Amino acid sequence: MTNLKEKYPKIFENIHWANYGFPETWTDLIDNLCKEIQDYCDLHDDFQVRCVQVKEKFGGLRFYVEESDSGIDEIIRKYEKQSIKMCQQCGCTDKEVFVVGSWIKYWCQPCIDKSHVD
Repeated sequence: MTNLKEKYPKIFENIHWANYGFPETWTDLIDNLCKEIQDYCDLHDDFQVRCVQVKEKFGGLRFYVEESDSGIDEIIRKYEKQSIKMCQQCGCTDKEVFVVGSWIKYWCQPCIDKSHVD
């Protein structure tokens, strides 16, 4: 998270360390999300999105912001959908993922087999 805060200081200006929790494998996904959000904000003068929380919920990415519009909402939804199509364990996107464990987590079959999780 530190690298993302340094890379996107405007987006993460008000976020506190306690307001994030996500699989390490999502770092690139969130980086791409932030880049797209910041590019959008840079095109719209006097509009800056500020994140208040980033987390995993029900196996998917949740990215909460202070202010938004339909364009930002669409960007966030796109990445939230992508998060449930990737393995939280290895980060692969080319294999089918399955819900595992009592907490909802999306893992590919090789990671399930390797970890012996049902």
